[in-house]
Amino acid sequence: MTSIEVIKSMNFCGLCTTGNCAECDKKIAKDEAIKAMEEIEQYREIGILEECREAMILMKKNAARKFPIIDGTHIPWEVIEIHEHQALINHGQTLQRLAERGGLSWGEASAVLDDRRFDKRDRDMKTSREYVLKEVENFYRRK
Repeated sequence: MTSIEVIKSMNFCGLCTTGNCAECDKKIAKDEAIKAMEEIEQYREIGILEECREAMILMKKNAARKFPIIDGTHIPWEVIEIHEHQALINHGQTLQRLAERGGLSWGEASAVLDDRRFDKRDRDMKTSREYVLKEVENFYRRK
């Protein structure tokens, strides 16, 4: 039996005459101890403190990194980075190099995010922009 199960099995403190410890200080302390132990168990499942720190640093780094769109806007790097293979096929350059050169048009970004070659349907920038922004939204919904 885990320590959480042991604490939960204690229905009353043994001091109350009614057996109903809803307002008892010991009941309140027991409930707080259970909450704290459950939280510790959640952290154990996540990983050690150092792993959590490293993950947070990486997450902040990726969240801050932006991929440029040539009209001056940008999309989160983490959304497009998983499609780098398509950027290499379509443009013969890494995302890093494309970003250094000013990024992609909405149509080009649309094709990369859709893992397909750029074609004439991507020339409608309004539709392409809407598609890319929807993909960004879907990415964060799935996350």
